[in-house]
Amino acid sequence: MRLIIILFVLLFTFPYSLTAEEKKAFSNDSIYFSLKGGLPFSYTFLSSEKKNILEYYYIGSNIMFPLEDMLIGIEATAIIYSFEEKKENALYEKSSMNISSVLMNAQFFFKKNREGFFLSISGGICSVEQNKQEIKILDYGLNFKGGIGYSYFISSGQDNGGYLNLGLDISFFRNKFFAEKALTGLIIMPYFEFRL
Repeated sequence: MRLIIILFVLLFTFPYSLTAEEKKAFSNDSIYFSLKGGLPFSYTFLSSEKKNILEYYYIGSNIMFPLEDMLIGIEATAIIYSFEEKKENALYEKSSMNISSVLMNAQFFFKKNREGFFLSISGGICSVEQNKQEIKILDYGLNFKGGIGYSYFISSGQDNGGYLNLGLDISFFRNKFFAEKALTGLIIMPYFEFRL
């Protein structure tokens, strides 16, 4: 989680360029930064029973480079869940799970510009931290994510502007790389993203 926070700080302190004009192809000398957030509305354990969700958050950032009519780069995301389970003695037990991922990401646009519909696909490694009864369990595994979205151009002047992306991601993760007994999950996440 600390690495995610450090990445966000670098995101806003690192200089960027936005040289391509609206409705034209990607500029080859531009680097694009983005910050995304959302609320996962669906979470399913594929290897255990579903739990009652108390809180959930989805944050992430991208550093991307243009290639033809697509963007490729590195994405860092964090998914945070807080659960509640009812025990036999009618008491409730709280637990939490943090999924932090570093992924290779690609966005494919249907038009040769930075606007309109796009498809995204990501894959990489993740750390899954589970906290239950003051016991912390940390494992490392795989995370694959795909989604669809729509990009709007927001102008703040003649040569300045950014993009607002609205999309839906579906993420699949395992907390252990190739072990037979691993925690697996499927998460559906609507999000908004600002790209500069």
